[in-house]
Amino acid sequence: MVDVTGPVGMAMGGYGARVGGAIGIHDPLHVRTLVLDDGVTCLVLAICDFVGVDRAIADGARRLIDHELGIPAQNVCVAATHTHSGPLTVRSRESPEYFTWAARKVADSVSLALDSMQDVALKVASAELSTISQNRRHPDGPIERVLKVLLAAPQGGGEHVATVVNYACHATVLEHDNLLYSADFPGAAATLVEHA
Repeated sequence: MVDVTGPVGMAMGGYGARVGGAIGIHDPLHVRTLVLDDGVTCLVLAICDFVGVDRAIADGARRLIDHELGIPAQNVCVAATHTHSGPLTVRSRESPEYFTWAARKVADSVSLALDSMQDVALKVASAELSTISQNRRHPDGPIERVLKVLLAAPQGGGEHVATVVNYACHATVLEHDNLLYSADFPGAAATLVEHA
């Protein structure tokens, strides 16, 4: 896990009605990274507390990871939690220096993950969860109803190495008038999972 919190004053992404840049930090933004390697293929999943990931960040990170760590760019997925309380990370012309810095941080997170690699067994689970989601466009429209989990656990037992949780729900707990960086509910959920 590597901090990718933007500089105070930077434009925030997520709401057209938002006026002004970030004035502070409610909670830090991170890139959380999982590297899987079966001895033949190495895959990277890097999830950033951003509203979205501009090509400048994703491609920049992939180039660094390929060049410095030897993991082919096509094996690297850089994605976002879609928090609406992070920096504007979908238009590189707004803050090119931050985009270059963020790409570096994603690559650093992969390097850290590689340094702590160990043999694991992968376990998959799902759970019904339909009480926190809603379709804001149409009340009777589709919503996510299944939370999916990928767990990496040591072969011989012990503490879990990594947990990936997937659930589609808009990260808009904080509204357009919020000018503090926040990972929103995905960040809070990640913290709860990490402590559990």
